[in-house]
Amino acid sequence: MKEVIALRGVAGKGKSTTIRKVYNLLLGKYPNAAVEPAPGRRGIDVKVVITIGEVKIGIESRGDPGRALPESLDEFVEISCEIIVCTTRSYGDTVIAVENVKRNGYEVVWFEQEDAGDSESVQEVANQQMAERIVSEVEKSLAVEKGRAATR
Repeated sequence: MKEVIALRGVAGKGKSTTIRKVYNLLLGKYPNAAVEPAPGRRGIDVKVVITIGEVKIGIESRGDPGRALPESLDEFVEISCEIIVCTTRSYGDTVIAVENVKRNGYEVVWFEQEDAGDSESVQEVANQQMAERIVSEVEKSLAVEKGRAATR
C-alpha cells in the first residue's frame, strides 16, 4: 500500500518544523537508513528520500502555495517512494496536489497541525508530539511493506 502522510494547517503554525522533526526522528531510529538529499536544497527546508530496508520514503517540508510541493510529489511518485511525508495548507492548491497523488495508487492520511497558541514552548511541545504521531504512522506503513516483502 502506497501512502501519503500529509500534515495540513494554516501558515506559521510549525508544519515545516514538525516535518523536520519527523526526518530527525527517523534518522535517530534508523541510523543505517540511506539518505539522498535533493540537489540544490538550501536553508532549513527538507527534501530527501530515506530508504529504510527496501522502502523509500520521500519527505518534503515545503507546503506553501506556489512552492515546490507538486513537483516534489511528482518526483517521489516517479522514483517509486512507497511513503511520502509532506505539508500542505488547510485548503487550496497544496491540498489538491496531495489529493491528485491518489491517481497513482496512493492512500492519503491527513494530520491536522494544532495551533498551540502564542507560546513558543507550548507550540514546540505540540510540534514534537505531532512528529511522533507521524513517525508512528510511517512505522505502521513500514511494517506493512516489510510483511509484503516477506510474502513475495
